[in-house]
Amino acid sequence: MAGHFDGLDRIISRRLNTNVIGYQQTADNENIKDHLISHVTHQDLKNSGIIPELLGRLPVLAYLEELDKAAFIEILTKPKNALLKQYSRLMALDQIELELHRMPLELIAIMRSNINWVPEV
Repeated sequence: MAGHFDGLDRIISRRLNTNVIGYQQTADNENIKDHLISHVTHQDLKNSGIIPELLGRLPVLAYLEELDKAAFIEILTKPKNALLKQYSRLMALDQIELELHRMPLELIAIMRSNINWVPEV
């Protein structure tokens, strides 16, 4: 089971008490706010609305961080069964040569994740 749980970050933040009153914020609180999902517990998921009967069938919780541009491009190109290799093979069946250069791959990765793009020259 995987997905994005809307409001889960607020539940975790409330439990960890990361809201600081006043103008001073510590570096620790900023670091925690950037990686709140890594502190998720079964209780947080229950508080977000998942029924306990379902949570009882999820003995292990793990969190995933977003892929960066380089990792996404590597996934598209490097594995033996990479998507780009599969599409190249499918195109080859119709005598079409598919060749993607670095810049279009970067644009694909950016469109997928809304990363700020700076072209490499």
